[in-house]
Amino acid sequence: MTVLIRPLEEALVGFDGRYLNEGELFAVEKYAKHFETRLMTYTLLRDRAKDVVLHALRDFASEYPDLVKKHQARCVYDLSEMLRAIANGILHDSEQEFCDRTLDWFATVIKGHSKATQCASAYGKLQKAVDKLLPPDCANLVKPYTDLCVQYLTRGV
Repeated sequence: MTVLIRPLEEALVGFDGRYLNEGELFAVEKYAKHFETRLMTYTLLRDRAKDVVLHALRDFASEYPDLVKKHQARCVYDLSEMLRAIANGILHDSEQEFCDRTLDWFATVIKGHSKATQCASAYGKLQKAVDKLLPPDCANLVKPYTDLCVQYLTRGV
């Protein structure tokens, strides 16, 4: 079972009862310092996911109306699932785990359907919705994840 607190897990690898060194302790302190904001962001994303997704989808539909009309249910599903994965990544404090578990697979699937450019736009709209509907501290934690979505989708397009 994976430990929820990735920095703590990494700091304690090989821990044999000794005191943590400064680098190990710093990682734990950094995570603990921002845990309340991470937890609040996770909770807000969970509780407001539908509103965030629908707000992003309305904005996306203004740019790609035919695509949304034809694939609305799939767009809602994909945006919702990615938002959930982002929330989990934030709680785990692990962009790398987010990439490994979700983003690599997702970007490959989207590129296979030749919709990477459109989807990259949708994830830009998702961040705009987050910026509008969540407090700034929370929105700032989401941004690196939506930026990764856009980067992965536009890489090699």
